[in-house]
Amino acid sequence: MDDLIYIRVSTVEQSDSLPVQEKKCRDFAQTQDLNVKHIFTDAESARTAGRPQLQAMLQFCRKHKGKIGNVIVADLSRLARNVVDQGTIIATLAEHGIRLRSVDEQSIDGSAGGKLIAGMTGVSVEKSRFTTRFFAPASLLVIRFFRSC
Repeated sequence: MDDLIYIRVSTVEQSDSLPVQEKKCRDFAQTQDLNVKHIFTDAESARTAGRPQLQAMLQFCRKHKGKIGNVIVADLSRLARNVVDQGTIIATLAEHGIRLRSVDEQSIDGSAGGKLIAGMTGVSVEKSRFTTRFFAPASLLVIRFFRSC
């Protein structure tokens, strides 16, 4: 079976981390005797699942059903930034007999415990995104206020 890697950054300015993610995934694949054939790369926020290369990867998985064993990500936040999208993507892969492998969250699997860890990690990622999005600008205003005093 062939295996895939999916890597993502939120903006083009963060593209320096793509080679780091790819190496991390390739090193993991090598330790697990996985056969990486394709890499899908997005430079877009994971706020939605409509990212071009994510959709291309899912289409590739549909087209090659039964020939793909694993999709490897550096960590779950590279796949999705909200629980619903994360769960939907993992379920879609599973429907095609494909296992999601996260280098940083290796306990994620089809077991009840693995699903629990994936869900908890997804909630944590979503909370972090929410906190950053809504509270970071307010924090900057407070800091600027106190610096001006």
